[in-house]
Amino acid sequence: MHTIPIELSANLDEARTRFLRDLGAWVDESIARYADAPATDVHDQGTFTTGWEPYLRATGDARALAFLTTLRDKIRDHFVAAGRWRHGYWTMHEAHHGTEHYELFLGALARLAPDDAATVAQLTDAAEHFGNWVADVPPWFDWDRGLYHSSFFGTDGVRLEPGLEVNIPDHLRCVNIALLA
Repeated sequence: MHTIPIELSANLDEARTRFLRDLGAWVDESIARYADAPATDVHDQGTFTTGWEPYLRATGDARALAFLTTLRDKIRDHFVAAGRWRHGYWTMHEAHHGTEHYELFLGALARLAPDDAATVAQLTDAAEHFGNWVADVPPWFDWDRGLYHSSFFGTDGVRLEPGLEVNIPDHLRCVNIALLA
């Protein structure tokens, strides 16, 4: 855990400078710790970096952005090689945790570098499934009823839950990802 004592300041410019310095120290420490680490089986392993967005907007730190794109690719390559992702999304996951990598991590990366083709491609691959826009994946959404068939779905199918065919707040993450794409 990275902890830094807070230095109070009545001067906004000084406080901003200190904040960016402290946040930059955390970013640097994280890069040093994880730059050579392999991707793991954790579904949200990139989300710790979503707090970096204000820092990157303020500083344009190219090294930190490069770390994020490398992390993006490591995570993708790991889950594809492990057979847990097919056509850009989980083979099976639930709507809350399965969407976190896309909405939180890739969403922040897309806002930081909207012209990055690899990030856009990953978001697009995932988004193509949310409204049944890919023919080789069983439909997740019932357009006639306006409902997702389940909160458990993936590129290998849908876990049907009779009586539970109801949209839940986590399904809005699917909509957000489609909008990001």
